[in-house]
Amino acid sequence: MTEDPIRVVIADDQQVIRDSFREYLDALPDIEVAAVAENGAELVRLVTEITDIDVVVVDVRMPVLSGLEAVRSLSDSHSRPAVIVVTTFNVESYVEMAISYGAKGFLLKDCAPEELADAVREVHSGGVVLAESATAHVFSAIRPRTGTGPASTRLSKREREVLTLIGAGLTNGEIAEHLFVAESTVKTHVRALLVKLQCRDRVALVRVAVRGDQ
Repeated sequence: MTEDPIRVVIADDQQVIRDSFREYLDALPDIEVAAVAENGAELVRLVTEITDIDVVVVDVRMPVLSGLEAVRSLSDSHSRPAVIVVTTFNVESYVEMAISYGAKGFLLKDCAPEELADAVREVHSGGVVLAESATAHVFSAIRPRTGTGPASTRLSKREREVLTLIGAGLTNGEIAEHLFVAESTVKTHVRALLVKLQCRDRVALVRVAVRGDQ
C-alpha cells in the first residue's frame, strides 16, 4: 500500500518564491502542495480550513500577519502542522522566535531545492532542521526539558541512525554512503542532533552515543 504524500502549505508574499517552491515540491512523488498563501493571515485560515496539512513552509516577513505571528497562532491550533521557516534574513532574533514558537525548521531561501524537500520530510517524521549558520543561535532559544522523558523520544529514526554511526567513528561522508543519502543531508541531521541533545560539538555527540542514553 502506497503511503499518502506529505501535504504542504507554502506561505510567502513573493509570487516567484511561491511558484518555485510549489513547482519543485509538487514534482516529487511523496510531497503534495495542498495550497499557497501570500500572507500570514491567509496561511492561518488555510490551515484551519484544509484538513490533514502536515507541513507548513513560511516566510518571516509578510503583510497583514507576519510569518512568525502566524507560526505562533498555528502552535495554538488543533492541527499543529510541523513548521519550517524559510527566509532571506539570517537574524538571531528570528531564529530564536521561530524555535520558541514551535517551528521545527529554519532555512535560508538560498538553500538547494533538495535541501527544502529533505527538510519537509524530516520535520514530518519528527525531526528538526536548521540552516548551518543558524545553529549557534538556537542554544539560547532552547528551553529546559524537565520531565519530558529520555532524549530518544525527541529523535527521529534517521537521527538515531546518524547518531549511532557518529558514535562508531564514521565521518559525514561515510555516513552518507552508509545511508545512501547526500552528505548535505547528513550535515542537516548532525545539526539537529546538536540542538536536540544540547551538545556543543561532535565530540559531545560521540559521548552521548557511546553512553547509549540517546
